[in-house]
Amino acid sequence: MGFEGSQSGDRVAPSTLFRNIFVQLMQQQVEVVESEQLEIKGWCKDEKEFAEKIVESACCIANAKGGAVLAGVGGKHNIFGPCPYPNVNCAWIEARVKDQSVPSVECEVFELTDLLAEIRGTRGANAFGLVIPQTKFLTSHITTRGISKIRKGKECKPYFTAADDDRTRSFANEVSAADLSLTSVQWAVGRHQRKFNVARTDEDPFEFLARMRLVEAPRCGTRMPTQYKVTLAAVILFGKDSALSRVLPNFETVIISETDQAAVRRNVVESVRELVLSEKSVLRQRCHGVSQEMLIELLMNAYIHRCWRTPAPVMIRFGQSLEIQNPGELMPGLHVSNLLHCVPSYRNFLLAESSRYIGLCDKLGKGIGLVFESALKGGLDIPIFESGNNSFTARLSLGKSDHFREFVRLRSASLSSVDEILALRILWERKDAAVTEVAQVLQRGSDQAIVVLRSMEKKLMVERTAGDRFMIAPGVRTDIDHVFQADQMDLFRG
Repeated sequence: MGFEGSQSGDRVAPSTLFRNIFVQLMQQQVEVVESEQLEIKGWCKDEKEFAEKIVESACCIANAKGGAVLAGVGGKHNIFGPCPYPNVNCAWIEARVKDQSVPSVECEVFELTDLLAEIRGTRGANAFGLVIPQTKFLTSHITTRGISKIRKGKECKPYFTAADDDRTRSFANEVSAADLSLTSVQWAVGRHQRKFNVARTDEDPFEFLARMRLVEAPRCGTRMPTQYKVTLAAVILFGKDSALSRVLPNFETVIISETDQAAVRRNVVESVRELVLSEKSVLRQRCHGVSQEMLIELLMNAYIHRCWRTPAPVMIRFGQSLEIQNPGELMPGLHVSNLLHCVPSYRNFLLAESSRYIGLCDKLGKGIGLVFESALKGGLDIPIFESGNNSFTARLSLGKSDHFREFVRLRSASLSSVDEILALRILWERKDAAVTEVAQVLQRGSDQAIVVLRSMEKKLMVERTAGDRFMIAPGVRTDIDHVFQADQMDLFRG
């Protein structure tokens, strides 16, 4: 693990690392000394908060590039002082970090009191240093309180939050690895290898599941399938039909059209393969204008975020629109008006991370943005989301505008963000719109909406009508309406 001031790839010895940090702190404030690989924490108001902050920092550093945490320096003016908690020592800190993080963050903890006294020239102050390697897991580290952060620049930014009661992480009683479909697991292994560009290996399928923490191997003896402990997430993703009937008898996907109704009672992997990935899948046949990637994201969103304590199916309805509904409302702090830019929050984090690991959903917090972008670039209407009465619904109109789709394709270099495409779409649909109306569609504040509209105004895409109202520029409207004509105006170039 490299640190600033070291040669690339070299590992600085902990004593040298923390000596350099202390020397800098003698001359500069904490916020100047901190870096992408170093966070500095004070003693906090009590022992409990101190432990929580150290664990958060350890997860934050591990989720990024690895680095160090220095504990015992607080305030803008670098206040050094004795540790106020008699229980705190190296073993205590290491135990808290490993016990209060999932998966456990590896770290080395060092007592720095003598080193600090040497640098300061006086005793009376304590400090501890943690050296933390970059995570080796594809899954991210979270605290047992469900908080995950990641180091960006000199700050620990919220990465996501997860419910402290993740039912999918619990072990399923009377189920073993023999109750999982090897066909489903092997398909997932192959998809993972393609998604992450991993060289093909003959990895044991149960070892693959263990690396995702979906199963737990026996501590000793022969690793027979019947001896593995299996999480509910593993059953949901890979369970055989018989296991699903025992553990989740109400888990099914119901498809309703104008003329008939059918139900799919299979694990998530096989449900996605049957409903989306096969050439004659029902979703692809009924949703010709919707990309396969977008269909997978919408369906997986329903499986990943549903409430698995509610005995109800995932519902798919066809008509003039595609509607996918799952049991369970949005998590606290989330609203349908902030899904594009919120900190991701997961009810079933193990299921979500495992689905990402096998390539069935996108990166953390990117799914809703992918749905919006795919819909707009495909000429579809803006997706609608609803949350209430213990259910969440995603609704997508299946009517589309080939003119708008082709315009976005041709002018993609000028439309620099999804914000601009969203603004263009809403203004194209009406005579004009107020800044507050555009901000609502963008899921941003009015100040940010103004920035987007002014940028588009400079590109001659939109015009101000009166007060805070904007309309699409007449030339752009004409260009969209005649986008398939050979002699169309070549706007935004030159």
